[in-house]
Amino acid sequence: MFIDSPSQCIIVKNMKAIIYKNLVSLWAFFFSSMFLINACKSEPPIAKETQQIGGFPVHAAETVIPLFSENAGHTGPRMAITVDVPDLSGPLKELVRDLLYDGMEPEAYVKELVGFYENDYLRMKEVLEEYPDMSEGSLHWGYRETISTEFPATRIMVISRTKEYYLGGAHGMGEKQYFVINTERKKRLLLEDIVKAGSRSRIQRYIEEELRIFSEIAPDAPLSVGGFFEDQAEPPANFFLTADGLGFHWDPYEIAPYVMGPIEVLIPYKRIRGMLTL
Repeated sequence: MFIDSPSQCIIVKNMKAIIYKNLVSLWAFFFSSMFLINACKSEPPIAKETQQIGGFPVHAAETVIPLFSENAGHTGPRMAITVDVPDLSGPLKELVRDLLYDGMEPEAYVKELVGFYENDYLRMKEVLEEYPDMSEGSLHWGYRETISTEFPATRIMVISRTKEYYLGGAHGMGEKQYFVINTERKKRLLLEDIVKAGSRSRIQRYIEEELRIFSEIAPDAPLSVGGFFEDQAEPPANFFLTADGLGFHWDPYEIAPYVMGPIEVLIPYKRIRGMLTL
């Protein structure tokens, strides 16, 4: 769909507003359903299971924290926390733990993460004392963190960490961060490590072309017509590699409104092969 008139732009904006409202409802429905399912359960301990992610063992934690543990059956508002993080042992062990787990063992990282959110959530009791009319829906919190690994090329490992959470407010949020690692050099690669000097402007042009396709606007239209905050989009630090090309990721609000969700574009290697050092 190409937008070439003010009336079409208004229609698209109205459509985005409707989608936004639906997204908010979906988040509320998801978390409400999750907590209703657990409403009759008492708080379980953190459970660790033996799983595999990318061939690595996983530390998995799942717990439900009631806001009012004194209630019979722990009914009422609660927070559900789910964490799945791999233990990447071997020569990359220390690098990965510095990048992902603040230098801690995965098990210790999970324990500290759960403790942090538990303390943060229980402070809502004090907020409720000040604002007793707060809706119960805003007190049903949730947090999920998962980490996955890919090996798109020789000596290259790509780790992605995804966080999804609802901590009160109008809607939930999501974040995704990529780590591109040279397994031979045991080093995290930055964009400047793989893009040749002087090539960033061409990479930016290709990114903007892909964003126009993503937002379904004309090839020569300003990006702001498609809902983006700016008409230019410099290559972000959050990039990844696949077997097919170089990708870039933006979380909601980074370059566009929440309604547009997370945004990823992939530039095929055949377009940029001469610009990369790989």
